[in-house]
Amino acid sequence: MNNLLKFKYSLKIKNKSLTFSIILYYITCIFLILFADLWELVKLTSVLIPIALCTNVLSEEYDNKREGMIIPNGTPLYKIVFGRYFISFFISELLILSLFFIARISNHLEGDPFLNHFIIVFIYSLFLTLLGLLISNITKNTISGYAVSIGYFIFQLIAGNFLLEGIFLY
Repeated sequence: MNNLLKFKYSLKIKNKSLTFSIILYYITCIFLILFADLWELVKLTSVLIPIALCTNVLSEEYDNKREGMIIPNGTPLYKIVFGRYFISFFISELLILSLFFIARISNHLEGDPFLNHFIIVFIYSLFLTLLGLLISNITKNTISGYAVSIGYFIFQLIAGNFLLEGIFLY
C-alpha cells in the first residue's frame, strides 16, 4: 500500500504541461511509426522521454521552494530520490517499450535487433537521465539538468556523426 501511495504521489507532483507534452509526443510517435515509416527518428528521439520525466526528481522541490516538505521527513533523502527516480524511469521505459512493440507489430523490427536496440536505448536513456539528475541536483535548478542532458544528446548527434564519417571514410 505504501508503494502505491509513493507511485501516486510521484505522478501527482509532475508538471502538468510537461505531462501533456510527453503524451502529445507519444501519440505523435505512434502515428510516425504506423503511417509515416519514420521508426528510426522515433527510436533516436525516444531517449528524450526519460530525460523529461526523471531530471526533475528532486530539483522541482527546490524550484518551487518546497524543500521543507522533504527535509523534516524521517525517510533519508537518498531513499526519496531513488524512489522517485525509479518510478519515473520505470514509467518512461514502459512508454519506450510500448513504442518498440508497436514498431515490432508494424514490421519495422524483426528478430534479435528488437532486443538489441531496446537495450541500447535503455542504457543511453539511463545515462542521460542520471546526468540530468546529477546536474539538476547540484545546481538545484531543473532547467540546467534539462539543458545539459539535451545538450549532450545534440552534441552526440552532431559530433558523433562527424567523427564516424571521418573514421569510416579512410
